[in-house]
Amino acid sequence: AVDYEGIWKYDKPYQSETSGHIIDNHVDSIEINRNSYDHLISFIHPWSFDSCKRIVLGDCSLQSLQHFVIEGMKELESIDIGYFCLYKSPSSVPYFKEMYHNGICRIDNCPRLKSILVGDFSFTLFDSFQLTNLPSLESLCIGGSSFIHASSFQISGLYEWLVQLNRYPKAKNR
Repeated sequence: AVDYEGIWKYDKPYQSETSGHIIDNHVDSIEINRNSYDHLISFIHPWSFDSCKRIVLGDCSLQSLQHFVIEGMKELESIDIGYFCLYKSPSSVPYFKEMYHNGICRIDNCPRLKSILVGDFSFTLFDSFQLTNLPSLESLCIGGSSFIHASSFQISGLYEWLVQLNRYPKAKNR
C-alpha cells in the first residue's frame, strides 16, 4: 500500500511554500502582493520554476525594477500585471533617462503561455518590450500609458495568436 505518492522534501511529503524572502521552486503560481518588493532591480525567474503556471503582480508592486525577464518557463500559461507596476514617474526620478530608461521587458520561449495582461501605467520608463517564441499566445492586453517610453516593441515567433486591442479591465479586487 502507498501512503503518499509525490514529491518529498526533508523526509516529509512536500507542500510548496512561499515567504517574504523565498519563493519555493515547486509552485504552480507566483503571486506578488500589492505594494511589494519595491527594492528589487531585476525579476529574472530561476530556471528551476518548471511547474509554474501563473505569474500575478499586484498593483503598485516592483516599483524599482529595471529588468523583467521570463524565459523558458515550459508550463507558464498566464501573466497578469496590475496597475502602476514597474512604474516610475519621470518627475520623481532625477536623471530618469540615465537610470531607468534602459528597462527591458522580455518574455521568451514559453510554449504554453496563452495570455498576458498589463495594467494601466505599468512599465512606464521601460525602453524595450519583446515577445518571442510564444506559440500558444492568444491574448495580449496592454493598459493605457504602459510602455509609453518604449522605443522598441518586438513580437516574433508567434505561430497562432490573437492580440486583443481592448484596454485592461477596469479596477477589480486583487
